[in-house]
This record gives sequence, C-alpha cells and structure tokens, in this order.
Amino acid sequence: MADNAQAPLILGIDIGTSGTRVALATANGRPLRDASATHGTAHPAPGQSEHDADTTWWEPITRLVREVVGDAADRVVSVSVSGLGPCVLVVDEDARPLRPAILYGVDTRSTRQIETMRAELAHDAVRRDRLTTQSVGPKLLWIQEHEPEIWERVRRVFTAHNYIAHRLGGGYVLDRVSASWWDPLAEPDGSAWRTKDVRRWMPDLELPAIVEPDALIGRISAAAAEATGLRIGTAIHAGTTDYAAHVIGSGVSRPGECLVVFGTTLSVNLITDAAVIGAGIGSAPGVVAGTWYTGGVTAAAGALLTWVTALTGSSHAELTALADRVGPGSDGVIVLPYFSGERSPVEDPHLRGAVLGLDLAHSAGHVYRAALEAVAFSLRHILDTVGRRPERIVAAGGGSANPILMQTVADVTGIPVVIADDGSAAYGSCVLAGAAVRAPSGEGAVRRPDDRAAAVLAECYRTYLDAAGAMAPISHHITALSAHRAGRA
Repeated sequence: MADNAQAPLILGIDIGTSGTRVALATANGRPLRDASATHGTAHPAPGQSEHDADTTWWEPITRLVREVVGDAADRVVSVSVSGLGPCVLVVDEDARPLRPAILYGVDTRSTRQIETMRAELAHDAVRRDRLTTQSVGPKLLWIQEHEPEIWERVRRVFTAHNYIAHRLGGGYVLDRVSASWWDPLAEPDGSAWRTKDVRRWMPDLELPAIVEPDALIGRISAAAAEATGLRIGTAIHAGTTDYAAHVIGSGVSRPGECLVVFGTTLSVNLITDAAVIGAGIGSAPGVVAGTWYTGGVTAAAGALLTWVTALTGSSHAELTALADRVGPGSDGVIVLPYFSGERSPVEDPHLRGAVLGLDLAHSAGHVYRAALEAVAFSLRHILDTVGRRPERIVAAGGGSANPILMQTVADVTGIPVVIADDGSAAYGSCVLAGAAVRAPSGEGAVRRPDDRAAAVLAECYRTYLDAAGAMAPISHHITALSAHRAGRA
C-alpha cells in the first residue's frame, strides 16, 4: 500500500539491553520503516551491569531518529519511548547523570541491601517477598553505602525510557506499569509511592509523578529538535518498560494469551485477570486496565547464546547450522543457563551456569544446541511454576528468528509457537503514542510440537531439573570462593 504523503505518523523508540530500535508507523497502525543499532554493556565488576545514559542511550537514538524520520518530521505528531528496566540512573538537580545506569535484574550487586530491606519489611510479607535483584530500592541503597560522595548530589532517579522522554522534553514522570517494579518504594500495582518508606530510606530523593503509559507528558523541546530532527512541539507520551511495550506491540491483550520475548533475557508474559503470587514468579499490572502480566524472566537467554559465539569464535548462523546436524537432546549435553544467576522460577543471584555431559566426541554444535534447549527448558520451568497453560505462545524478540529454538520451545512445552510478524517494543511504543492496536494475525510462521522430539526432550527436561537441584549448593560454594578471592566477602 502506498504511503499517504500527508497522513500523520507516530514514532516509537525502544532501548534494549544490547541494542536500540526506532520505528515509524501510520496512525492506523501500519509499520512503515525502522532502524536499529547495537550497543554493549559494561561489567565493571562480577555481578555488575551498566549502561552510560548518554553514549549508550541518547546518542544512538538521535542518529536513528534522523535516519528513520528523514524528511517526514513535519508529519510526526507524537512519540513514545520504551526501554529496558527497571534501571537505576541517578541524576543531579540539573538532571545530569552522576554515574552509569545500573541495569535491571541482571545486575546482582545489591543482594546484601535486599536482605537489609527484607529485614525491615518483616511485618509485610507481600512487599518483603517481592524484593529481588530486579528491585530499584536496594540498588539505590547500594549507591548510598558504596558511593556516598555521589549520593550526596543525587536529587532524582530515572530508568531508561523516562530519562529519554525527559530529555526529549517530557516531564519528570514514570508510568504505572514500570512503577510497580520500583520495590519497595511503590505499591505493588504501581498506583502510588509508599511515601513513608521513601522518606525513611531516601529522605532527599524526589520521585517522579506516576502516570498512565499513554499519558501526554510534554512536547519536543528546541534542544531535542536540534539533536533529533523532530519538530518542536511534537507530543511526547509516557511510554513504559520494554516487556510491556512488546506485549502491546504484538497485539496480545486477552487473559489466557501469552507472549514470550526471546531477547538478552527471556520474558514470559501470560495475560491474567488477577495477580498470581507464588515463589519464583510474579505479576505486574498490564497496560490494559484490569489485566496482569504473569510469569517470570530467565536471566540469560540470548546472552547465553552470545556467550557460546564468543567462546567458539563462530557466528549465531554458523552455530545454528552446526546445531541443526545434532538431534534433539544434544547427545546428552545439558546446559544450566545460570550465567547471570537466575531470576525465575528460582530467584537466586548466586547460581552459576554449567555445561554437563561433555565428552571428546561433542562439538560446538552440541553445546550451542544444548544452550538453545536450556532456554526452552527454562521457559517450561516458568510455565510449570505458574500452573496455567496457554493455548499458544506468541514469540517475539531476536531469538524468535532462530528456527531450532522455536521448534524446541514447541517440543519442550507441547504448545504451538506463533512467531509474531512485528512484536517489537518500538512498535508497542507507537501504539502508546497513538497508533491503532493491531490484533495478532495468527498467520505467521507456526511451530507445532513433534511427538518424537518431545519424548526425547521430556527426559532431558527431567535431567535438567535434577542437575539444577544438584548443582545449586556447588554454585553457592563457588560464588562464595570467588567473592572471597575478589575481596568482596
């Protein structure tokens, strides 16, 4: 269909762990064009993951917006941003970053601060048990304790998407969905701040106003227009965390539907009509009022596969071709994917990854296929823990392009997998900025369970669970030794 040269356009921006994407869509929800760029993550110490807010987030966005918008800036009527999170970016009174942003649950530096806050919340079991390496409060406490000279200058705190929205010209706000992850400073549904607790732990910190993800929060400033090429006065909407934007962008919205995002991490988002509370799983409020996103996150999914490429010096495409020569079950190789600890369904930052069952006959293809199977096993472990079975899985994210992974997910879970046509968080941001919501077509590539492969992988899954349990105390011992040697005990 030809583009109407006068029709209004919507711009969506998404900042991920390993890259940024900018998408342009029509007001009726038709994607026009997009562009992306990759970026790295700094690891200044074991268990720490950081991004520089200017060089990793802002500068690539300015380039990508100019590339995607081109000469159509006068037609762009609104913009919204989604991003990885919750991150912790502390700024001074002029909103200048004071240090690199501490990333979400892949950064596990705040385990001691989690225990401190849990002890102080002993009377509130719900809020106490929600505290994990994903939580914002313990990471702020870590900065207080380890970087007091920086903390003295802290006035506000951002995560990725609201920092970029603010820099574009938006107010100091945070959407309700994202606020629900700022434990223990916010109510579990993200509706309000726990003012008494904020004042107890961080009396001088100003927190953002909480708004809906599609709220109008400002307009493109003169400085942002010069940097991005957008028109001064273009509307800015609040946006949200990337996983929620992925859900909106894929069109998954009704209870019982499930979106799984295969990115650096793996995010399971089963739509439910009420929060589901249980060990190792969680629920966050959905963008659509009255819905919840229930499931969990595998700490290392795409990150695990990328680790294998770095270890072998081969590309994903080369390793996928090698893995295709290996049958389901990887000839006995089992990978435990705990290379960044684990977040779901076992919340344990002290777990460590393992490759088990190797012998001299195994190749890089075996290890890569076993890593793909580990991602699928982790997904099944989360769904089994939730205890609710979707009729189908809608798959999005970079990993959804890997045919072996998608077939393995279908075989391991016994659930058909539909690959989303464009379930990108950048497109979800377009929706939050005013583009029409598209229903999932259901006509994309579909992977259905293969009975023979499923039987093999069912036995492997049982072995995976046994190995995970047996290796946990060994992981804890290794982590303690590493911490002691690094002088961090």
